[in-house]
Amino acid sequence: MKKILILSLLLGFSALPAANAAGEPGEIFSWGAGARSLGMGRAFLAACDDSSASYWNHAAMTMLNRQELTLLHSILWEETNYNFLGYVYPMTSRRALGLNLVRMGSTGFVRRSLYNENLGTFDVSEMGASISYAQTLGRKLMIGAGVKYLTRSVDTYSNALYGLDASLLYQVLEKTRVAARAENVAAFADASTDDVLPLLTRVGVAHKMFGDRFTLSADYEPGKWFAGAEAVFSPLALRAGINSDEITVGIGLLFSGYQLDYALSQHALGLSHRVSVALRFGQDVEKRRQDKAETLFDKAQQLLASGELAASMSMYNRGLSIYNDTQKSYDLGRFKYLMRAGGFADIKDDGKLKKREREYLISSISSFVKGNFSHSLRQAKKGLELFPENKMLISMKAILKKEGYDEVADEMTGDALIAVRLQRALNYFVEKKYDLAVKECMDAVEMDPNNSLAHERLGTIYLKIGMKQKAIEEWKKALALSPNNTYLKKFLEKMK
Repeated sequence: MKKILILSLLLGFSALPAANAAGEPGEIFSWGAGARSLGMGRAFLAACDDSSASYWNHAAMTMLNRQELTLLHSILWEETNYNFLGYVYPMTSRRALGLNLVRMGSTGFVRRSLYNENLGTFDVSEMGASISYAQTLGRKLMIGAGVKYLTRSVDTYSNALYGLDASLLYQVLEKTRVAARAENVAAFADASTDDVLPLLTRVGVAHKMFGDRFTLSADYEPGKWFAGAEAVFSPLALRAGINSDEITVGIGLLFSGYQLDYALSQHALGLSHRVSVALRFGQDVEKRRQDKAETLFDKAQQLLASGELAASMSMYNRGLSIYNDTQKSYDLGRFKYLMRAGGFADIKDDGKLKKREREYLISSISSFVKGNFSHSLRQAKKGLELFPENKMLISMKAILKKEGYDEVADEMTGDALIAVRLQRALNYFVEKKYDLAVKECMDAVEMDPNNSLAHERLGTIYLKIGMKQKAIEEWKKALALSPNNTYLKKFLEKMK
């Protein structure tokens, strides 16, 4: 139903009445941005995934992970130049801000009097700017909106126009995207002109293939069509395109922090050359989120170490709302379970508990949260030897015993303890307590890295919780240790 709605919107966009940009106010906004897109015949509405998205499709700005700046200089014809600057700032992995500036200018126009006298020359120019915002909704839909400003100057005369744009991008299939854009949904002008920016609509589709190395794209707007292709042979990119007005070719050099692009266009008015550079800088948005979350997780550990259990749990929740760290998610799950099972409150340093008593209790709880159950049990036992009436220590020992950690298992060493851990892992797996099952297997691997069964069982748990790559890595280790395991060998072949 959702896909039908999106496609209906796209078809509706393309059917809207729209003025042709040529000769209309705001024609400058039809000249494109970045030599990459221009080399693809300007068929870039659904294909854009760089900072030129601030021009082509605001919604696509959410696809950028780092800050990016695109600068374009285009030599057109008859002393006419076109320049573009586009910038995108990813706020999070789901939200982004964009800015772009465009300018087109022609020089050398002859000014003449009523008597055809040469009064010198004058210039004609248009300059536009826009600010935009984009956000991801769900897993496949991205939306964007922007407000733009245009000023036009002819000799000493000038005026200003304003417009509001909206766009969307939808991931129909893993390799296929569709897009739609409506420009000047609302348009205004200053008092010096009766002109307004015309309503313009456009739809597009893009498809990637051959490991994302080849892209085909097509756009349509009333009265115009656009088609383009890009083939990447890193660090080289080759492009070609055609549309209602021109034939284009392009080339690019791609590097991790920047790229250089060139496009050549054969237009009715002649050849035009376009050169652009894209610069990527700043911290990756995912790394930025991860670092911010790690700061909160560290704070959660500090609060836990000081006995502020409720505040620590809240800090864990805040960190996970920013970045979904699997291990910290397991820690929080154990924390919540412990608080429910034990009914614990903050362990305040108010003199009601002796210093050693409080230290043993906090250490036991902290170890449980981190998944170190053996240490948690040892701390609870030591605390009870000195403070046998402490109800929270008694609860800790009871909870650990319920989870299968008792005095006998705690005293085990070597192969016997590994066998117990792997059996616990299997029990937890059956009970769907996957975080505890992972912890048991990891402890077994730490005790004996050459235990094939520990690696195999850990891989099975990883697959169950959706961590396929980690599962394959563990199974490969298990197979290297037990090369005669034909069942595992066949299973790995099926996973390829």
